[in-house]
Amino acid sequence: MRDRLARVDVPIAISIITVEEGFRGWTSEVAKSRSAATRVRAYGLLQVFSERLASWRVVPWTEPCETPLASLTSLKLGIGTMDLRIASIALTSNATLLSRNLRDFQKVPNLCVEDWLHDPQD
Repeated sequence: MRDRLARVDVPIAISIITVEEGFRGWTSEVAKSRSAATRVRAYGLLQVFSERLASWRVVPWTEPCETPLASLTSLKLGIGTMDLRIASIALTSNATLLSRNLRDFQKVPNLCVEDWLHDPQD
C-alpha cells in the first residue's frame, strides 16, 4: 500500500474521525497498562502514532458533514456511528475512501471505497 500511495498524484489524507479512533485506542492501551514495561511500550506506540500523523493532512469534521450523516443514519445500514462519520466526510469531500472494511462501507450509497491492503496492483 505504501508503494501505491507514493505513486498517486492526488492528495492523500486521513479523517479526523480516524485520528480520534486511533488516539482512543492507544490511550486505552496506556490506561490498561499495569506494569512499567507495558506502560513504556504503550506510550511508545502512542508517540509513534502521533508522529506519523504529523505527515498527513487531516480532513476535518465540518457542518456540511452533518447532512450526509443524517441521511445515512436514517437508512439504518447497520454500520457503526464512527464509520458513518468517516463515510460522511468522504462523501462531502468527494473522496475515495481507503479501507479494509469493504463489507460495511460498500453499503453506503454513492461512496467510492477501495481496499488497497488487499489490492493486486501492489
